[in-house]
Amino acid sequence: MSMLAAAPPALASGLRLIRATGEDVRAFLQGQLTADLRRLAPNRALPAGLLSPKGRLLAVLTLIEDRDGSVLIEVRAELREALLKRLRMFILRARVQLSPLDQGALLFGSGPCLQAAGWSAPLPQAVWEQVSGADGLLIRRPGPDRLLWIAPSAAADIAADDEGWRLAEIRAGAAVIWPETQDRHVPQMAGLERLGALAFDKGCYTGQEIVARLHYLGEAKRALFRLAGDGPAPAPGSSLRTADAAAAGEVLDAVALGSGFEASAVLLISAASQPLRTEDGRPVTVRADPATPAPA
Repeated sequence: MSMLAAAPPALASGLRLIRATGEDVRAFLQGQLTADLRRLAPNRALPAGLLSPKGRLLAVLTLIEDRDGSVLIEVRAELREALLKRLRMFILRARVQLSPLDQGALLFGSGPCLQAAGWSAPLPQAVWEQVSGADGLLIRRPGPDRLLWIAPSAAADIAADDEGWRLAEIRAGAAVIWPETQDRHVPQMAGLERLGALAFDKGCYTGQEIVARLHYLGEAKRALFRLAGDGPAPAPGSSLRTADAAAAGEVLDAVALGSGFEASAVLLISAASQPLRTEDGRPVTVRADPATPAPA
């Protein structure tokens, strides 16, 4: 089952949270992530990337200020343990504690369907706006009427729908990183700048030199595109090729939809206007230009 905007709320079962606490937590994260932590506030969540020293994405995250002032880090379930291990390597003497957080539920859906499911506070209106209430935290994500609710609990009849969440991410132009695609793409090529996850005036962080060099001295030859095709969804990390078998890019994520699939991919901009094929030879259609803004 894939959830569209008018459907009942569903569990974003592929997402996990990390709680970051301590006096130095914001300074610590400022030195590790692509986003500027000064923009994180009780009423504003913050998308960010974690990079390798080569300036390539290891994870795409969302930072959320909890009501007690701690920072919640939203990440794919498949990456949480590795992310915790990596961040802990750099804590050293900083007064920071990182721990997995498994209480509560992460629900997603449109404003009316989440209100029908029990959300009682006002709805956030702008992308990344956050509202705190007695029912938890509610964050508006890129995409039409698309909200994520960090709730104390979920009703037993609410279905899990990770594919629905990922499909909405693809349609909103939000990159999903898997273990198979880690350390492959600089953040500009995966669309992080357009999502507000990349700051060029925040100072140093891991991988910053490569990102800044591309921004100030170079020009990205690859970008994030949306694709569609027939048949089974290709695997993350699988290659895409032109009609003459030249490398064109690779799939970041893909979700089955009816008899076909929708996908996000990092492509050579020069190849995006050409006929493209999956590894097994199926044609794909490029659905969106990388400059297309994420719908508010």
